[in-house]
Amino acid sequence: NMVLPFEPLSVAFQDVQYFVDTPQ
Repeated sequence: NMVLPFEPLSVAFQDVQYFVDTPQ
């Protein structure tokens, strides 16, 4: 059950990292 909440968190973190890495 610990992996279930951790999966979306990792995906969200990658999404934020990608957003920050992309210059506007």
